[in-house]
Amino acid sequence: MKFKLIIAVASLALLNSCTAIDPAVRLTYAISGLSQDDDETGTGELSGTWNGNWTSNSTNKEGLINANFSHTESILSGTFSLENSPCMDSGNIYGTVSDNKVNMLIRSGNNTFKIDTFRNPDSSISGIYNITKGECKGSSGKVLLTQTNQTYKVKEHVSKAKERTSSSISSIWDKLKPKFREESPLWYMTLSNEEINSHFKKTCIESGHSESRASDLNNCIKAARKLSSKNANNRLYQAGQQMQQMDRQRINKHNIAVDKMKQDSQRARTNVYDTNGRLKGYDSYGKWYNKQGQATGEYVKNDKIYDADNKYIGFKRGNQFFNINGEIVARE
Repeated sequence: MKFKLIIAVASLALLNSCTAIDPAVRLTYAISGLSQDDDETGTGELSGTWNGNWTSNSTNKEGLINANFSHTESILSGTFSLENSPCMDSGNIYGTVSDNKVNMLIRSGNNTFKIDTFRNPDSSISGIYNITKGECKGSSGKVLLTQTNQTYKVKEHVSKAKERTSSSISSIWDKLKPKFREESPLWYMTLSNEEINSHFKKTCIESGHSESRASDLNNCIKAARKLSSKNANNRLYQAGQQMQQMDRQRINKHNIAVDKMKQDSQRARTNVYDTNGRLKGYDSYGKWYNKQGQATGEYVKNDKIYDADNKYIGFKRGNQFFNINGEIVARE
């Protein structure tokens, strides 16, 4: 019964999978003694790096947003950081995607941000936030995010991957079935009770038991089958443990990559303020962006400032920016 339940679960996972590295596929290989190489998978269209800004309704305070989304079907996860916020520095995303609605909970320490947004025709995301828990509970405001780095694969590719995987799963099963090692977990599931007993009957006869002593032969068959079944169950358990370890390693690797991406992004960005101390946007590798994370076309090269038409419009000294008349127009 235990084997039937395990295989049923694995089969359901195989049928519903849209990738060739589904755990059920790996389990099939692990308990049949064969192996396969992992394949890359596509992700949802919101996956990637997002930049933007937030504005408080109560204090008019504002700052930049940096987020890394991982989007799979209706699930959204990742990391979220706010600059210039007294309530939260960074936190984890728990969200859902439904049509053009994107809802998120951002948790950091004792603080919880509830963010309800909509996807706009220009592919940006905008909406409102409410702080539902923590020292800033009751505060609210507006958010706007623009995707700056897409890590997803196009929908056509994902659709083809689903078709290809569905076909490959059937092909894998057909190829593996005649190769299942005797007395393996899948061997037990593919043979009838009579075939299994016939296998152990042959083993017992080869070890000296005789068909003329039916009772003795039956006892041998039962004992041999019980021991074999126990060993197969142990192999199945060990395969599951190995899969869990692989999944933990993959998750850790993903988290390390996300943290590095976040650190690289933060190091590459420098806030730019006007002469009154209001946030104008940020400088990233010499290119200027507005508060919404959109490129303005202006850039700094060798401490000289140029507009989108490559026309010289000013210069930089230290952390200050000057126009061609030598007047301070902004600072870092």
